[in-house]
Amino acid sequence: MKVGLILPSNIWFAPFVHIYTRLLTELNVEYDIISWNKDGSEQNGELQFDRQVKENGNLGKLWNYCQYANFVKRKVRKHKYDKLIVFCPQIAIFIN
Repeated sequence: MKVGLILPSNIWFAPFVHIYTRLLTELNVEYDIISWNKDGSEQNGELQFDRQVKENGNLGKLWNYCQYANFVKRKVRKHKYDKLIVFCPQIAIFIN
């Protein structure tokens, strides 16, 4: 089984993700973390959306979420996950 953990921001803004990674590791489940580097301070590899959020308006935020959702969809299709764990309802709505 392969699981995708989808975060709405950098990993250090989601300390609870380590609970899931610990459990998945103990169960020998393969997993990837898909995150969004919103402030440009973290380089985490292929499964990280690297767009800094600079727009303050609602339209700018909507555009960024749409682009992140498209990034997530491409990664999910490419890696063929069996299960997804989404840590934010907004992202779940956008990738639906």
